[in-house]
Amino acid sequence: MVSKAQEYIKKLRNLNYPFTVTILDIPIVVERNVYKPGRTATMLLEYISKLDLDGKTVLDYGTGTGIIGIFAAKKGAIVTAIDRNPQAINCAQNNSRNNKTSMNIIKSNGFENIPVERKFDYIFASTSYDEGDAEDEFEYSFFDPQLFFRKSLFENAKKCLKKDGRIYFTYSNSAQKNEPIENVTTEFTCKRVYEKEIEGEINYLLEIQRNP
Repeated sequence: MVSKAQEYIKKLRNLNYPFTVTILDIPIVVERNVYKPGRTATMLLEYISKLDLDGKTVLDYGTGTGIIGIFAAKKGAIVTAIDRNPQAINCAQNNSRNNKTSMNIIKSNGFENIPVERKFDYIFASTSYDEGDAEDEFEYSFFDPQLFFRKSLFENAKKCLKKDGRIYFTYSNSAQKNEPIENVTTEFTCKRVYEKEIEGEINYLLEIQRNP
C-alpha cells in the first residue's frame, strides 16, 4: 500500500520548478528536490511570530528553503540553519540573500557540523512524516530512518540548548500514534501549545524544555 507520504512525494516531484510561494509576506523560491514549505511551517511561523526573537540565538533544524530561519532573522534573531540536503542549502542561501537576511547556513546531518560551543535560545523544527527508509536526499523530508532526526535533536539539545531554552517542534497526530514523541524526549518535558487540522489530520506544535 502506498503511504500518504509516498503519494505526496510523487505529487511534488511532478511540479514545475522553480516556483515562488509567499508565506507571511515572505517570498520563497522552491527549487527542485527541496521540500516545499507546507501548512505545518505556516503553523510554526504563526506561533513563533509571538515570540521576542530580537538578539536571540536560533537553530533552524532542517531548514529546507530557509523560510523559518529567514522569518526569525527578520525578527532580529541570530540564526544558524542546517540541512543534510545540499540542494536545500543552496536554496536557503538564495532565499536568504533575496530576502536580505543574514544566516549561518551549514550543511549538516543532524548536529555533526555545528560547532560544539554554540548555544541556542530556541530550536525550531518540523518532523518528517514517518519512520522509514529514504531513497534520496529529498525523501529525508518525509522519512526519518531509525528516528535519527528526532533522536539527534534531543540528544544534542542537552548540550546546545541554553538552560532556559525552548524547542518548538511540529508533530502530526499519526506520527504521535506510531512514534510517541515522549519515547525520544525522556530528559525533556513536552507541552502542546497549538494544534491545527491540516488536510484532515490534527497537527501539534510542541513546546519542549529541559525537565526541572
